[in-house]
Amino acid sequence: MIKSATVSTFDTCKTTKSERKRRILKKEYFSSIKSVIIIFILIILLYGIFYGCMKIYEKLQANTYDYGIKINIGNHNMVINIDGEKNDKVLVIIPGLGSPSPVLQYRPISDALSDKYKVIIMEPFGYGLSDVVKEERTIENIVSELHGVIKEQLKIDKYYLLGHSLGGLYSLYWSDKYSNEVLGFIGFDTIVPEIETISNYKDILNELNFIDDQYVKSKNNNQKKLFSSLYPKYNYNGEEIEMYRILSSQNKFNKSVQNEYSLLEYNLKMTQGMKFPKIIPVINFICSDNTDRIPAWKQIHDNVGNESTSNEVIELTGNHFYFVMDNFDTITPKLNEWIK
Repeated sequence: MIKSATVSTFDTCKTTKSERKRRILKKEYFSSIKSVIIIFILIILLYGIFYGCMKIYEKLQANTYDYGIKINIGNHNMVINIDGEKNDKVLVIIPGLGSPSPVLQYRPISDALSDKYKVIIMEPFGYGLSDVVKEERTIENIVSELHGVIKEQLKIDKYYLLGHSLGGLYSLYWSDKYSNEVLGFIGFDTIVPEIETISNYKDILNELNFIDDQYVKSKNNNQKKLFSSLYPKYNYNGEEIEMYRILSSQNKFNKSVQNEYSLLEYNLKMTQGMKFPKIIPVINFICSDNTDRIPAWKQIHDNVGNESTSNEVIELTGNHFYFVMDNFDTITPKLNEWIK
């Protein structure tokens, strides 16, 4: 009996030590989990603080940028850039939807054409360094504002319109409204009213603007890779690349651009059935990427100009954002021949 009692006491002590050890391990386990959670929360907080500070820095930095010419329209500042000012024939570039900085983005085109033409790059409200405004971004307002710069402020009576992407739709409305001023239209893979006849046209519209394109890579990316609207083969300097990155971050979803995007269908409807007037010659350059995947792409571009006395559609290799710059050797001599 005594032996038995001794074993029982020993077993009890052993069990107590085992339970104590389990409790210690359990406590350490939960303590470790707690530490991991705290570290995770701290990382999120630090990232949030860092991101907030970067946004403040970028906003302040964006406010220091200055290029082009500021024009007052409706008590707001619109920025434009003029190259080849000594030349008589005027080309007015109207950018695609949501371009973070048309002056930087379309500089390769301006450089290629400004030896013979006065090239004016427009930055509509909400784009580049132009003001963000409360006025609705309807096609009527946008065209009225842009036209006011050319006609009323710069006192230019005759000019060619050059539209890229959605800028082509605005050019169509502009040409219809001010046909006595427009000498001709040059389209670079433009959005045309008949795009609505294509079954997946909404998906196509999302792909062909600068809002839903690949977001700008972070400042820490040594390659400085930006989304595809800034031509990688052009010799931009480091300051310009950084400016474009910051303007992309600041302008991508500002109120004016968001409003313009929300009114895209309305603006399409305002041009439904519209074609370039007979007196305005039309030349449309379209990219192979879109003709390959959208069977009707070439036809709808031919249709929008088929009432004009001169209407050409030329397909070139490349994508919606880069094909113009990749084909300067073809485009430049063609335009020199086409522009009267």
